Amino acid sequence: MKFRGFDQAVVFDVETTGFSSQNDRIISICLAKADFGVLKSSSDYDLELEIINEVFDPGRKIPTQVSRIHGISDRDVAGKPDFGRIAGKIRDFIGSCPLIAHNVSFDRQFLDAEFQRAGLDWPGRNRLYCTMQRYRQFNGGKWSGSKLEDVTRVFGLPLRATQVHHAEEDTMMAFRIARIFYMMDNNIPIPGGTPKPPK
Repeated sequence: MKFRGFDQAVVFDVETTGFSSQNDRIISICLAKADFGVLKSSSDYDLELEIINEVFDPGRKIPTQVSRIHGISDRDVAGKPDFGRIAGKIRDFIGSCPLIAHNVSFDRQFLDAEFQRAGLDWPGRNRLYCTMQRYRQFNGGKWSGSKLEDVTRVFGLPLRATQVHHAEEDTMMAFRIARIFYMMDNNIPIPGGTPKPPK
């Protein structure tokens, strides 16, 4: 889906205890709300962001192999609230805004499962936009080279500062990619010119 038909949206990323939304839990989430529509009428490329950045105690051990991915250990989550205590705040922050993520179906499944566990009404009708799928479309349908860091590199954007995946850093990377696609898909001039697919 091209990045059209919306102004305000929420870009987000989650880090989890594993890869099953039914059996694993969110341990970190970052959400950044932006009014992309400002780009249509302003030359200011830097959008104001409202950000929620939280770490949760998942109520279970974090597998060592998973900790290697995001760098979050059992010690880091000790004493943190569980997702249910902040679920209402997150749901209200999102509201009816479209959701954007890199591989949005993965992150969205975890969000849906956590809201369900928290007993919150979550209609789940927010439109979804995926920077990974949009990049594959941009890149002639090729699946290779569509990881978040790969796309960031192709677009000449700031690369990850560490080797691990932080929800806040990944959200900002996805936001910068989403901003380029929004401008591209709405015929807004992009500073430095429109990116080209890699050869």
